[in-house]
Amino acid sequence: MDRVALAWVALFWLTAMAEGLQVTVPDKKTVAMLFQPTVLRCHFSTSSHQPAVVQWKFKSYCQDRMGESLGMSSPRAQSLSKRNLEWDPYLDCLDSRRTVRVVASKQGSTVTLGDFYRGREITIIHDADLQIGKLMWGDSGLYYCVITTPDDLEGKNEDSVQLLVLGKRRQAAALCGAGWGCSLSCVSHWCLSTGCTCGLYLVCPQSGCRVLCLPENKT
Repeated sequence: MDRVALAWVALFWLTAMAEGLQVTVPDKKTVAMLFQPTVLRCHFSTSSHQPAVVQWKFKSYCQDRMGESLGMSSPRAQSLSKRNLEWDPYLDCLDSRRTVRVVASKQGSTVTLGDFYRGREITIIHDADLQIGKLMWGDSGLYYCVITTPDDLEGKNEDSVQLLVLGKRRQAAALCGAGWGCSLSCVSHWCLSTGCTCGLYLVCPQSGCRVLCLPENKT
């Protein structure tokens, strides 16, 4: 191997070591329908050769987000948000003031559900994606993908996604004007993700929120 090739190998190795563990959740906001399945995606890269431990944690919103989705956020939340543009009244509060739970953990091929979620159709698929088979009202909140490796302690080891569970199409449509960056389009073909005929599909290329497979005859 010549000196140039050796230099490139060394540079690649040093770059990987400098970056360390990197965790990314591509969809920052996801809208899903009540009783429908959803998948919260998570990607990670690491220089470690040891198996990673994947854990998904749930944190409830600091206040109910349903009103905001329908354009009815409280005056207090609006005034506080205007005073501090970096502070979000729905996301930024102490863990002691909201519900925090472990949803599921994966080590090797073994997936273990948290106590609150036992008996539900929940698992971790692929490397670190959280799959929920049937959404409930209480599933709305923040979901954190946390990756732990024994010998790669540098970098970013977690990222989060907001999930909002809605029950009706008009609620989903209202999100398009509530800061979720959504646009509506109807599709009549089969959904590739879940294999059901769709009546409404939210496409949100910027924020990543989406509504999948709501039948035409449901309201």
